[in-house]
Amino acid sequence: LDIVNTFLLDGMKVVGELFGSGQMQLPFVLQSAETMKAAVGYLEQYMEKEEAGDSAKGTLVLAPVKGDVHDIGKNLVDIILSNNGYRVINLGIKQTVDNIIAAYQEHDADCIAMSGLLVKSTAFMKENLETFNEQGISTPVILGGAALTPKFVYGNCQDTYKGKVVYGKDAFSDLNFMEKLMPAKAASKWDDFQGFQGEFAEDEAEESSNGKKSSRKKAATAEEGNGKASTATATVSEEATSKESKPEPAPVADTRRSEAITLDLERPTPPFWGTKVLTPEDIPLDEMFWYLDLQALIAGQWQFRKRKDQSREEYNAFLEETVYPILEKWKQRIKDEQLLHPQASYGYFPCNAEGNTLHLYDP
Repeated sequence: LDIVNTFLLDGMKVVGELFGSGQMQLPFVLQSAETMKAAVGYLEQYMEKEEAGDSAKGTLVLAPVKGDVHDIGKNLVDIILSNNGYRVINLGIKQTVDNIIAAYQEHDADCIAMSGLLVKSTAFMKENLETFNEQGISTPVILGGAALTPKFVYGNCQDTYKGKVVYGKDAFSDLNFMEKLMPAKAASKWDDFQGFQGEFAEDEAEESSNGKKSSRKKAATAEEGNGKASTATATVSEEATSKESKPEPAPVADTRRSEAITLDLERPTPPFWGTKVLTPEDIPLDEMFWYLDLQALIAGQWQFRKRKDQSREEYNAFLEETVYPILEKWKQRIKDEQLLHPQASYGYFPCNAEGNTLHLYDP
């Protein structure tokens, strides 16, 4: 246990700091977390039973909301918190509110964390919070995922939920909250409806003071700008209303076919009528890899983005030396281990135009 606390946890703290400052990309964070998880798993055989898991620091129920299948961020939260001594009830993807509530009640969780990458997930989160209210649940709820913003969480979601909601920026911010929540609960300095109390509330206020000052400054600037804009708008409105305006006739769409297009065309003959399904044997993986959106994959999913202090030449060299070899390694692994089974369905159908409507017929 000393090895875990002294070396592994300190190492992950460094990883968290590097990730937060933008100096470490997400794939390396995941790799570091998996390495620590493997190390802890190996060391468990040398721990006494009470050290190995009977004395978890706290319990967290973790789940993407209904309809959301994205779990990379969720799994990272699981690894980071588990490695730091918390018991994480990872429910998997697309979890209904009933499943989340059942897990919360079964494990007497200290906190619930819900994630969502899709925009529609935000609606499900609010619905879940309303259900929590109806069921008398007031435990703190962490909300995270790319679909969320602090404004939405602390505004819309907090207005919905009777308990306290927390914006989970990333796995390390979730860990920071739990590291503060559990001591506060132990010291009776946490209230489900009011949040942190006493010295814990003072620490929280001090941490957020700079952000609030910045927000007030921006609000004042915006208000000043809005005042000027309002004056200008009022002037324009007065000028507009001083003149009699006649309603403009509604535009009429011209649906005539262009004379440049001839209808005397040879009708193509399809290779077959109806639908056809392509199996993995019909789709060469190398040909499919050619269609990869490298910008979306490397910069968006893998987070290998050009740093501000990095020139374009340095970034391209980094891609060639580090990133592209990783990509090629994964391509080869996908083929060797048959990790991907692509399929596609397509077809040809007779059709006919009637005005602006296209009719498809069963062949």
